[in-house]
Amino acid sequence: MEIRELILLLLRRKIYLIVVPVVTAIMMFLVRFNSPREYESESQLSTGLTYTKGIFGESVAVSPYSIALNFSNLIENMRSKRVVNGMSYRLLLHDLSEVQPFKSPKFGDKEANLDSLRKQLSVRDALESAILEFKTIEASSSMGKQIYKLLEKYGYTEFDLLSGSNIYRKGSSDWINIRYSCEDPRLAAFVVNTWAKSFIDYYNYTNATRLSGGLAALRQIMDQKENRLNQSLDKLNKFRSSNVIVNSQTESVNQQLNDYKRQISDEESNARRVQLTLENLREQIGEVDNGTSTVNRDIIVSLRNQIDQLSNELFENPGDEQLTIRLNTARNDLQSAMYKYNSSSSSKLDELFEQENRLEVELRVSLERLDRLRTSYSRERQNIRSITSKSSTLEILDAEVTSNREEYLKAEKDYSDALSSSTIGTSSIQISYTGEIPEKPKSRKTILFSILGFGFGLVITLFLVVSLEFIDNRIKSPAKFKRVIGKDPIAVIRNFKNCRAQFAGIIQGQFDGLSENEAEFFLNNLRKIRFEFQSLNNKVFLFTSLRKGSGKSFLLSSIAYSLSMIDKRVLIIDTNFRHNSISRSYSRYVDENNIDRSSLHDLLTENIGQQKLKEKNEANSEEINPGLITKTVNTNIDLIISQNINMTPSEIFSKVRFGSFIEELLKGYDYVFFEGAELNIYSDSKELSKYSDFIVPIFSIEDKIESVDKVSLKFLEGSSIGVKMILNNVMVEDIE
Repeated sequence: MEIRELILLLLRRKIYLIVVPVVTAIMMFLVRFNSPREYESESQLSTGLTYTKGIFGESVAVSPYSIALNFSNLIENMRSKRVVNGMSYRLLLHDLSEVQPFKSPKFGDKEANLDSLRKQLSVRDALESAILEFKTIEASSSMGKQIYKLLEKYGYTEFDLLSGSNIYRKGSSDWINIRYSCEDPRLAAFVVNTWAKSFIDYYNYTNATRLSGGLAALRQIMDQKENRLNQSLDKLNKFRSSNVIVNSQTESVNQQLNDYKRQISDEESNARRVQLTLENLREQIGEVDNGTSTVNRDIIVSLRNQIDQLSNELFENPGDEQLTIRLNTARNDLQSAMYKYNSSSSSKLDELFEQENRLEVELRVSLERLDRLRTSYSRERQNIRSITSKSSTLEILDAEVTSNREEYLKAEKDYSDALSSSTIGTSSIQISYTGEIPEKPKSRKTILFSILGFGFGLVITLFLVVSLEFIDNRIKSPAKFKRVIGKDPIAVIRNFKNCRAQFAGIIQGQFDGLSENEAEFFLNNLRKIRFEFQSLNNKVFLFTSLRKGSGKSFLLSSIAYSLSMIDKRVLIIDTNFRHNSISRSYSRYVDENNIDRSSLHDLLTENIGQQKLKEKNEANSEEINPGLITKTVNTNIDLIISQNINMTPSEIFSKVRFGSFIEELLKGYDYVFFEGAELNIYSDSKELSKYSDFIVPIFSIEDKIESVDKVSLKFLEGSSIGVKMILNNVMVEDIE
């Protein structure tokens, strides 16, 4: 819906938009003005939720989210069933016990037992017991049924108290306000003060119950944590007593390992030096023995190779005695062989062999020392692994003791906090000020509620008007016509409520019921349509509509009159055989004026052949039978009258060459107008379309576009001839 459509809709419904809000405002004014005067009292509680203190009085920060959550929980607790029921019991007990009760309801015959019930001590005892123990009386018991009947009679039910109360946090402060409104000022003050006091008592009671129940559990947890701490301390002490481990011992072992590494490296260098020297000496011995025989030389070479092999094996295994014996034997054999076969150099060989023996001894000593160093190094490495393992165990035990100590301290703190809270015995919630008995009643805000009533009525009316417009499937306006049909009409005809014009008057330009301005406006619209018809250069027009009552007969006659004003001859053929309103209207005019009437009786009922459509004139030429055409009071407009029969054009013209008949008619007329039956019900207009050059469907703003209309619209859209639509009965404010 466009803005302009919405504005026009609201202007059309302005009466409702004014009357309904005014009525609702008056009703609201009367209701508020005649309502009983109410008195309001207020008390205030200081909660202490916005700040908190530690054990030693230091301030502890509290997050805003936690504060808001605590306030929400506290307010819901104040409105809880147990607290409100306690208030109800206190009010009922007050009225049953005090000389000046707040309410004194009258009991009828059916409630006579309730009057005597007030005097029974059992009711008051039950109320006092429930108040002291903060319990809710069961409504299913016999006593509970009696008490709840009394609460309903006095108006002290949970619903009554909550509906008249307002409990809220004051801004972002630390205070909660309690307001209560009622007709009795004393009752209002009593309720807010009692509500505040009873809630504090209930809150302290629940906290004490909760803390006393939690102290035992916290004490048990603390004892368990203490036992675990003691056990871990015992394990740590026992391990320390059996394994003396100090950092200096670990450092000493590391220093010894470093010393062993250095000594092993030095000894390996010394053994390698001795071995290289020994090999050089043996080469010298070989050079001295160059003069020996081949056989002896081979023996000496074999012995030398054997000595070298045994020396290498002994270097790898310094402690092997068998290798040592074999090496000494081989050396002695080599010495004998050398003396035996080279006596000339015996003195030099003795010296060399002596050096060889000394070097061999030195090598063996070095190898034995290297073996001892390696053994000591391995033993020390094993020792430091043991020390490292014990240190790790000690660290684990220390960590276990630390964790158990922290858990114990936390459990001890929780228990101390709970014990401190239970020792104090009161909460931080206190009464800031008590409610006083109000002297003046609360404002009824009659004007404000009247304005709200007016606004409510206006909003509801707007909603209903717009909603009904959306569900209304009528065309209603040219804009909606364009949106629904998808095309603009060639003309928009204004709605004339007082128009009573008939066919005979219309073709003479007499529009009965229209004022001079309305007639002039209508004639201007007709001139626009006439211009459209002239520009088409077509002669045969079919006027139809989707349904009956759209105004096609009226517009057809009016357009014919407008064309006659420019001396155009128009023949109107009433082919609306279902509702021949034009024929019936003009037939009455003919009868009233005693004029001869002719009709297409033969054509329409007997289905005569083409030969009777024409007759020979005096000049012996064929002309249209003048008995078929009715002359009207307008010399430029003629009419072919039809009868109301249950037949379609195809059935009526089945034996008549109607197309040829139209061609003959066009020789004497500028335009031929057909009026067809409504498309949604009959097929007449569809059958007549084959004889027409243009279809002119007439729509009314009251037409509803439904599923049956879509079939007719689809026919118009798919028509092989031109279509020009006219929208009729449009409201003045919708005409642009």
